[in-house]
Amino acid sequence: MSIKRILEKRNGRIARKGVFNKAKNDAAEREMHIIDTALIVACWKGNLNMAIEAIKNGANINAQDIAGTSALEWAKKSGNKELIKYLKSNGAKDKI
Repeated sequence: MSIKRILEKRNGRIARKGVFNKAKNDAAEREMHIIDTALIVACWKGNLNMAIEAIKNGANINAQDIAGTSALEWAKKSGNKELIKYLKSNGAKDKI
């Protein structure tokens, strides 16, 4: 028996359509936000290996922090030329 069906039985009613998909989407969105944040932190610190791991795990190469500063901009501020080259070679845009 599926988790959805168990919950429906427990509540004694049929759950509204779309509620479970929304919960899955919200969780996936939170996970992607965490991975994007890891990329921003890696670029802020100039840490190439951490940036590579974040990108391998699905980080948005053009991720921005809350102020709108992109991962590439943080990499430039860190001064790590290898990191800048890596981001650009993987599709990071100068202007977002």
